[in-house]
Amino acid sequence: MGIKDSLINFCPFNGVLSWYQDSEMRGHLFNARREVLLALKSLIDEGIERTERGMENGKATKVEVK
Repeated sequence: MGIKDSLINFCPFNGVLSWYQDSEMRGHLFNARREVLLALKSLIDEGIERTERGMENGKATKVEVK
């Protein structure tokens, strides 16, 4: 089992989707899962942008790790 399979099995929507294979609800749940993933992607992208802006403005500080 690869990492992709592990991540797919981890997603709680997959279990629910399997209950409603021949239902209109399956389409709605699939779209909801997609929207959640897009929201998470937006959060990650915003975090990356903030980090890059901080580095450009000289706000990043070097931290010594022991």
